[in-house]
Amino acid sequence: MFGLNIASAIRLPELEETHFNEIHIHIREDRVPDMMDDYAERGAFYFAAQGRFLFKMDSIGRFWVEDGKEITVEKNKSVSEQELSLFLLGSVMGAIILQRGLTPIHGCTVLKDEKSIILGGKSGVGKSTLAAEFLRNGYQLVADDISVVSMKEGIPVVKKGIRHLKLWEDSLKSLELESGPTERVRPSLNKYRKSFTGVKMPDSSELSAIIYLEVKNTEGFTMKEVHGIEKFNLVRDNLYRGIYIEPLGVSREIFKTISMILDKVRVYQVTRPITPLKIGELGKFIQEKILLH
Repeated sequence: MFGLNIASAIRLPELEETHFNEIHIHIREDRVPDMMDDYAERGAFYFAAQGRFLFKMDSIGRFWVEDGKEITVEKNKSVSEQELSLFLLGSVMGAIILQRGLTPIHGCTVLKDEKSIILGGKSGVGKSTLAAEFLRNGYQLVADDISVVSMKEGIPVVKKGIRHLKLWEDSLKSLELESGPTERVRPSLNKYRKSFTGVKMPDSSELSAIIYLEVKNTEGFTMKEVHGIEKFNLVRDNLYRGIYIEPLGVSREIFKTISMILDKVRVYQVTRPITPLKIGELGKFIQEKILLH
């Protein structure tokens, strides 16, 4: 995942099993401290400092992340495998990616004709549902929710990430994706994890555009291309777990990567009505207005 070999003592069904010699990230179970001394910043569920990160949620467990290489997990005895995986591959993975100086954009990435696009935006805006609509129309899933970008020989690329979409039950039905294995993201939610790992794909693919979804109270879809400092700020403000960047001490490296990528990648804002979510029409609008030009 993200070009990293991960050896884990905890089963992570979202990851593809493989054989390797070099381990980049080691996930183990052990005792984790309840507090962090000398933290640079603390939030409701985390403590952060350069090279160290502690995430804690009583119903899930505690996670200690160190130097971009080690994740130690002390899980709550009653936590389900699905819930543990959700947080481990979410906020905790976001922290270790940042510790490694990688740049994670909050968005799903889909691929067609060797070119990738990132579908970004705030949580709940419809990124995963829109990604699923693109998959129905011949695209492949590169990454869900966390899209790690970098420069490779002067070309902006997205690294292959988690190839499972998290979709609400009504989205699965409307997109006719109920067939095949699915499992609940959390026991209390009607949200399901749908795998798209069946097709092999390259470890990275060229990034051609970033499309940010927003919602409005009026009818119809709108689109505009974003330029200059507004373009940089939009991407910066939509980094995955961007609030961790400054206390982890990785701002300079990550913002440098963003600047190089945006020199070559176009960024758009697409606005849709809050309701109803006409996902087929939205996908067609993006195709016609952006991707076919």
